[in-house]
Amino acid sequence: MSCEMLNEDKQLLEQIAGGDVKALGILYVLYAGRIRNFAFSMLQNSSEAEDITQDMFLKIWNSREALREVDSLKSYLFSMAHNAVLNFIKRKGVRDRYQKATVGVSTERYEPSFQMDTFELLKSIDEALEDMSVLRKTIFRMNRYEHKTYQEIADALMISPKTVQYHISCALAELRKLL
Repeated sequence: MSCEMLNEDKQLLEQIAGGDVKALGILYVLYAGRIRNFAFSMLQNSSEAEDITQDMFLKIWNSREALREVDSLKSYLFSMAHNAVLNFIKRKGVRDRYQKATVGVSTERYEPSFQMDTFELLKSIDEALEDMSVLRKTIFRMNRYEHKTYQEIADALMISPKTVQYHISCALAELRKLL
């Protein structure tokens, strides 16, 4: 990716973080189709993929201040979409359908960082999280699955942002050891 493209992505993220609705529209035009296709490849259901795409862009807008911390727009968007799909699958109890739908489907075409089988990864992460304290598990899920900032988590749990940072660091260290 060229430096010019990275600068354009950073500028777009800054504009959205600053509350520019038109910049969000540009982001939507640039990425909604790819995100929808990615979600569809995992779910094999166009209306569910569309719902996830819409929800994802709504979450981006609602937590736009956190966009200033994003280094790679494409990775951020596809990670967010990936997590949204996995959360959807988990909530709806359609893991069997997911496994059948993804047999032989390589996510490499969409994003190289998703080379590991996503279902196995989710299962491993969930098992590792179960061994953590309730607070650490909650903080990690709020940050990584709900894309909440340290400050948002601190406010919700009535703890300091430094405590949130500490628990995220510890959770990541534990996950690295186990995975």
